[in-house]
Amino acid sequence: MLGSVRGSSAFGVAVALAVGVASGWLLGGGDEGDVGSGGESWLFSHTADAGEIREAGDGSLELVLRSIDDQVMAFTDRPFRDAKIESVEWLVSLWDELFDGSPPNGVVVEHDPDGTARSVVVELSSPRLSGGELRYAVTVLDALPEGRLSRVAGVLHESPVRSFRTVSVFIDDVSLSCAQGGACAVGDTGPGGGKVFRGPDYECREAAPSNLLGFYTWSDAMQSARSYGGGGRSDWYLPSFEELDLLYQQRDQVGMFSYGDYWSSSEHSEFSENDEAFSRDFNFGFYHHDQKWRAFRVRPIRKCWVYGN
Repeated sequence: MLGSVRGSSAFGVAVALAVGVASGWLLGGGDEGDVGSGGESWLFSHTADAGEIREAGDGSLELVLRSIDDQVMAFTDRPFRDAKIESVEWLVSLWDELFDGSPPNGVVVEHDPDGTARSVVVELSSPRLSGGELRYAVTVLDALPEGRLSRVAGVLHESPVRSFRTVSVFIDDVSLSCAQGGACAVGDTGPGGGKVFRGPDYECREAAPSNLLGFYTWSDAMQSARSYGGGGRSDWYLPSFEELDLLYQQRDQVGMFSYGDYWSSSEHSEFSENDEAFSRDFNFGFYHHDQKWRAFRVRPIRKCWVYGN
């Protein structure tokens, strides 16, 4: 995170640099007023306490970051102005998918103890985590309009810096799909591998790709939905009656439903023994309150946090 940069001057330079990259002009992009192609453009920033740019065995250069912050700040350009935090592991694991074989530009900002900053612009590729280090293959870029970087980050290196204590890396933009954590629309594939639907108050919800196999009592349905780990996610749950109703209304966009009743997590409170819960018939659309010992189908859902169209 940016908060790991030490010293108010260095932090201020880092923030200014991030704004410059996001504005599209820092790395030789368009004018300051350019907005882009109309989709969300995400940029990434992460920090480390030490590192170096060195020659690899084949004579190429690599950026080595040590004592890295394990979080990456992701943020978008106007007009979306969104931000979130992801893990370094997330960035590394999705790198090839995110940039689709086209290595992004980046700015490596070296922070000196006296509060000054020096920078080098590079092309980044092949990130890998090894032994607590994050390494990139890099190509140093020197064909920049004179003065563009220096007005934000102080001095531009004419040749790569060899070592540094504290450093921030800003990586140029990419569009994220819904599955990668970008904005989602109804019917998109979500981060958990399921389909997105509109939840209460137009919040984003994601339904598991298909029903869980078999039929479940209500208590087993609650536990089985919580235990579902689709897409490597652990935040699945049995939908409330309101969420199940909205899921039924959007069943054609989500797909993979079967005829018959599905359990909701909402209990029917008319009886003091509280032995009934609500279900929804996905054949005729009726809803019921049924005794919890009955066995119905289960479709786990999760919150996907970002909702687009």
